Amino acid sequence: MALIAIVNNRQLTYTSLLTPGVVPPSIGSFKFNTLNTVVFDIGTLIPNTAQQLSVTVFIRSGYDSNSPYNVWLWTEFGNNQKDIKFKRGYRYPQSAISFDSETFNFAYSSNHPKLYLMSDVTAETGNMFLELFAVGYAQ
Repeated sequence: MALIAIVNNRQLTYTSLLTPGVVPPSIGSFKFNTLNTVVFDIGTLIPNTAQQLSVTVFIRSGYDSNSPYNVWLWTEFGNNQKDIKFKRGYRYPQSAISFDSETFNFAYSSNHPKLYLMSDVTAETGNMFLELFAVGYAQ
């Protein structure tokens, strides 16, 4: 069933990619092993007519240094415009693993079918991991 989304004062039809019992399409993962911007191709996951993309960001961490971390995610569209989202978390030197999940809506253009990610830290133990899932789109 399609829902209605309002984007820039325009009514769009929202299509969910979620089905009970089925993990949504994976955009990719990030192991916090670089400070460079990582680029994920999303053009094959949603139609060219999409104007908005919904992405669930899942982060797990544990048994690492005691410090905050920041993550920026964005899409790009015409005239060097970016739709940037921000997440801040904290990692602890504990044996337990902590989890965080949030869904963001990004402006989308098929002329720039990419999702960009950047972090300001690297995992010292390899126990930080981020997964991205496409959960819906509006057109």
